[in-house]
Amino acid sequence: MSQDTRGEILVAPNRSCAMDKIRIWHRNYYEMIVRTPEAEQTIANYIRLNPWRCVMDFGNGLRGMGNPALWTGKKLGVLCSRNAPRPKSIPKAAVFFGGFHSPMEKEIFEKLLDCKQPVIYCPAWGLEGALSPAVLEALEQNRMLMLEMKNRDGDLAAAEQRNRFVLESADELWLPHVTPGGMLDRLIRELNMRSKVRALLEHGK
Repeated sequence: MSQDTRGEILVAPNRSCAMDKIRIWHRNYYEMIVRTPEAEQTIANYIRLNPWRCVMDFGNGLRGMGNPALWTGKKLGVLCSRNAPRPKSIPKAAVFFGGFHSPMEKEIFEKLLDCKQPVIYCPAWGLEGALSPAVLEALEQNRMLMLEMKNRDGDLAAAEQRNRFVLESADELWLPHVTPGGMLDRLIRELNMRSKVRALLEHGK
């Protein structure tokens, strides 16, 4: 057995046969020298993410990454106005679903990840920018479905579209705090979503 200059192995099945050429690995393969711990961590994260790099198309500009089976579960939409007080507890749900963009929503999101809860997450700026270590762990354990909205500007218009999507797509809603007259209050009234609300605390009862 010998190796030629093109990344191919030359194999002689037996001494009476002429040399046969069998390709063992792909030509022009990629390699690099890992020189720093930071580079090693970047490569490790890339490898960890590979199973979810196949982004699914949900239609209407919506892309997804993670466990699509979560979408078929009973989804509890989580929305909370800005400057909200911390809720006393988090209700039980088959799947939690939201953009988790306001300060209190972010805190609830971190708690859900810490408690290993299944979550459908609609990040404000798209899939690639939301891959924290906790999110990667949830993806690896099939506890996460990330949905990328068509509008990824992260502004108020995008926030309203994301909140509307959660309100319309959730089976039930958990709204720990709704500021009277705010965007969330207006959307709830406009879409007539009160029949979906499981628990509406503080304001808007």
